[in-house]
Amino acid sequence: MILPSTIQASPEAEDEFCDCPACALGRRDVVRFAATFVCAAVGAAALSSPAFAALDEVDPPAEFDPDELLAEAPRDLEETEQLAAVPRTRVRRLRLHNVNTNEVFDDVYWRNGRYVGRSLQRLNVLLRDHRARRATRMDPRLFDLLWTVQRRLGANGEYRVVSAYRSPETNAARRRASRRVARNSMHMYGKAMDVALPGRSAEGIARLAATMRLGGVGLYRRDGFVHLDTGPPRRWS
Repeated sequence: MILPSTIQASPEAEDEFCDCPACALGRRDVVRFAATFVCAAVGAAALSSPAFAALDEVDPPAEFDPDELLAEAPRDLEETEQLAAVPRTRVRRLRLHNVNTNEVFDDVYWRNGRYVGRSLQRLNVLLRDHRARRATRMDPRLFDLLWTVQRRLGANGEYRVVSAYRSPETNAARRRASRRVARNSMHMYGKAMDVALPGRSAEGIARLAATMRLGGVGLYRRDGFVHLDTGPPRRWS
């Protein structure tokens, strides 16, 4: 999806760069890296296709169930980061504020066991690469991860999104400027977001997300945000 240039570009946070085996393997995975260019080329068609636009509900992926995760207490939280008692629910709602474009999503994205297709499409646009004015299909498991973290912490309010989808061209440009940017970043696959949650520390969010072992967790303490993705479980700071 190519979007009109109406917003001035603003500084974006640095991406993950760690030396764990998972990241090392990902950087050597030529096939997956090449696939990001295909994704960028066909992203517009995927988002605007009649089949996608007409869907009101989408079947959930079967990898994990956030409701089951809510029943599992993490083991390494400090006493100051207590969990709220969260019942099962028929809807999942997120409030996301993209700090680069000042756009907000505040709606139900999952209802009665199915994703709401129109909400996913709106989220794809909200979380676009604002520099390249391109969007992709974000991994809906990422929204479940954000929702579960927020519910476990008993937090209210909106997530502040520092970075989400990043086109291969944008990622390459940022990597030329800083070696801290991963060559095979999960941002290019629509599987990563850098977020902050007002009223909760970045350390507490990262610690909780790491106990769930559902993807990568990067703590950027100085910048006050956390990188979350649905790739291989790993952790860095």
